[in-house]
Amino acid sequence: MGSSKKVKIGYWYGFGIHMGISRGPLNEIVQVNVGDKTAWSGSATGNASIRINRRDLFGGEKKEGGIDGTLQILMGAPEQTVLGSLASMLGGLVPAFRGVATGFFDGWICAMSPYPKPWSFRVRRSTEGWEGSAWYPAKCMIQMAGGSIHAMNPAHILYQIYTDHRAGAGLATARLDDAAWRAAADTLYTEGFGLCLKWSKKDSVESFAQAVLDHVGGSIFVDRQSGLLKLKLVRGDYDPATLPHFDAETGLLELEEFESAAIMDAPNEVIVKFISPTDGKDRQVRQRNLAAIFSNGAPITQTTDYPGIPTADLAARVAARDLKSLSGNIKRFVVKLDRRGALIMPGDVFRIAVPDVGVDNMVVRAGRCEYGEGEDGTVKITAVQDVFGLPTTAYNVDEPSGWTPPSTTPLPAPAQRVMEVGYRDLYLRMGAGDLAQIDPAAAFLAGMATSPGGLHTGFDVAVKIGSAAWVATTNSDSGSFCITATLAADVPIGATTLTVTADLASAFVGSAVMIDDEILSIAAVNAATGVITVGRGCVDTVPAPHLAGAALWFYDQDDDYGFSDTEYIAGQTLLVRLPTVTTTGSVLPIASAPESTLTMTGRQNKPYPPGQMRINNQAYPATITGQLAITWAHRDRITQADLLVDTTQGNIGPEPGVTYRLRLYGQDGALKRVETGITGTSYTWTTETIDSGLAADTLNTQVRVVLDAVRDGIYSHRAHDWTVIR
Repeated sequence: MGSSKKVKIGYWYGFGIHMGISRGPLNEIVQVNVGDKTAWSGSATGNASIRINRRDLFGGEKKEGGIDGTLQILMGAPEQTVLGSLASMLGGLVPAFRGVATGFFDGWICAMSPYPKPWSFRVRRSTEGWEGSAWYPAKCMIQMAGGSIHAMNPAHILYQIYTDHRAGAGLATARLDDAAWRAAADTLYTEGFGLCLKWSKKDSVESFAQAVLDHVGGSIFVDRQSGLLKLKLVRGDYDPATLPHFDAETGLLELEEFESAAIMDAPNEVIVKFISPTDGKDRQVRQRNLAAIFSNGAPITQTTDYPGIPTADLAARVAARDLKSLSGNIKRFVVKLDRRGALIMPGDVFRIAVPDVGVDNMVVRAGRCEYGEGEDGTVKITAVQDVFGLPTTAYNVDEPSGWTPPSTTPLPAPAQRVMEVGYRDLYLRMGAGDLAQIDPAAAFLAGMATSPGGLHTGFDVAVKIGSAAWVATTNSDSGSFCITATLAADVPIGATTLTVTADLASAFVGSAVMIDDEILSIAAVNAATGVITVGRGCVDTVPAPHLAGAALWFYDQDDDYGFSDTEYIAGQTLLVRLPTVTTTGSVLPIASAPESTLTMTGRQNKPYPPGQMRINNQAYPATITGQLAITWAHRDRITQADLLVDTTQGNIGPEPGVTYRLRLYGQDGALKRVETGITGTSYTWTTETIDSGLAADTLNTQVRVVLDAVRDGIYSHRAHDWTVIR
């Protein structure tokens, strides 16, 4: 508040972190998140060294810092060797960490807070991580969502967990019916039915396998003829005419139970919840039976979680499948067959005919099968009317919520300007003591920008000198977006009221505003009329006329500019870009930001120009009569410090060593007289006729007056420059 001094308010924290990712090796790592922000994205398909330079990730030094260091990806291949940097950190006997995918990061991990944020990795695994080579690799990975998602074939997921000795059931591959498993894999591959599903070993093989089967609609059982483990999908891939048929004459002994679900109680709306693998966010789709909802008068909803489904399209197809299976029109049976039904397995389809209850040549699908014991030769099958085929397409895909989340993609600032920081602004940031220690030749940069809207929070400062590369100044204060307005009418040089087109609710009385190159102080604001009362020519500037449409930059409201601690030298020309930043920490690429050019002059060390310039006792007169007399008032940047002193105020100072220079031009536009070393505050041009080479008793019909200050050969940042008619 008021004058401020830069003090140490926190620290950067850095160390080495060795992170377990998953069982390895993996096919690919494509994204690294820290907290809820993306620190890196790309493709690492083996052991790799990834340089992450995102010190802005959590808001930079003003907030919680960011990430800056090197991430070593260790996929855990059988031949993986010990990582030297990891061994140096851990000390002693260090393993190579084979068989597990890990990451070792060494560098800065946060600022201001000593609590590091959690890391997470977006990974892909399909053909890697098997015992030996992958089974049926051609159909193992299924690309979805235009190739942005690499899902695993569910048949391969099941095959691996049943045969893997390290984490699965460890069955010999010879115990699986390879032809049946390949047929299921082919079907799922053709359907584009891939899953992105995490398996934690806390789940049993049986429960995880059942979760996969629930996703795809299938069953695993031991074939009664071959004795092999068989995977069968519930699909409508059959010709009803070729199915086994059972009636009273062909093996149907008894219809033990027959029921049809109450239509009024059956779900008529299904919600499928799934997880998007690209961002880890929960999603859902909805399928409705509109006729059933209309008939019932209200929706009856059933919600099912399928966390392995990766896309809304597939979720909609599964929702349509489930909605169909839950229909109140589905008939359920318990049938008894003679030994002709002994080869029916769970998931098989067959036909039954029971005319007495209105069942005529109905296709049913077997669920539980009981084959009898001892002398009991009957086969008891619990079956349902078959409606379980997976639709090839489904509608009502992603149900719109009615709300479109704002984009977090950074956009260029609509308007920007850069300036060299003057003495007052440096004083506000550093205080008198630190400012006194600065090299007098040092020059400092500031940038101002307007917001593109949405979720943008501010901007950074990037600088390029000559042919050097662009450098984002890591030792800078990120800028807050600046309030701006536009002049509604021309402003003469002496005017103290401005009419603007903008909301002035945030314009603070007592703060500075910049128009073109003039700094003005805000004395009063009328937000209703858009009129601002101002003090003209403050700090190291002088009053100047401004045209309608000129921009007002309210940069002094709350340090609403980006400031760089980097010290430049007077005479250097900088190319400056101000890349914007969003709430997620995303930063606009430097190449996409508008470019400004600024030549440094050592502004903070320049004396202030004099104030209160009068010509023949008038401020900026259009005409005068008689002999030319000029007066002014002293200014002192050291004494004024952080004050906004306008041009109308009386003497302050002068600053030690300051004198004044006066240049006078005649009616022909040529320089007629230069007065230097003036220590007072007035001058009368008594030698005008002689200096101008005019006839006796003749004065210039037009005179241009230029007045500035000088100290040790350094001239003020701006000079009074006014032409008057005599």
